[in-house]
Amino acid sequence: MTSAQIAAQLHAAVDEGLQLFGTVDPTRTAQCPDSGGWCAREVVGHLIDSACNNHRRFVIGQSSPALVFDGYDGDEWVRVQRYAQVPWRDLVQLWSAYNRHLAHVIASAPDDTIAQLKSPHNYDQILGEEFAARPAADAGHADAGLHPAHAPPFRSGATGDGR
Repeated sequence: MTSAQIAAQLHAAVDEGLQLFGTVDPTRTAQCPDSGGWCAREVVGHLIDSACNNHRRFVIGQSSPALVFDGYDGDEWVRVQRYAQVPWRDLVQLWSAYNRHLAHVIASAPDDTIAQLKSPHNYDQILGEEFAARPAADAGHADAGLHPAHAPPFRSGATGDGR
């Protein structure tokens, strides 16, 4: 897959996310599911944090022969930033803008950089074993708590990538 194709997929995912986010009642986005987990604002905040961490990886990965990065504690990042108190509209705008910028960064990367296997790396620690087997755009947790029917509660479990 080329850089341009990956960027196009990310743009399409943002468009799809914006459609989904537009169907959500903003007053419900601060409510945690009865069974626990993050509210929709916290989930979107986590997706922003993930984009932030990936941004650094995408840039450094183009010029570094190795990809060894620190993970981050997603639960802690969400707790400290208190996403449930941020207006829904602001979170959605930041999420959209950040991911569109990442699409630009990806599209600007030479195709051979995207395909190049880095060694040493710590993909297994950054991504977690189950995530490493999935496509790059892990749409699975984008739906958590956002669909009007409320998907199962999402808690990160503080794995290496903050999910």
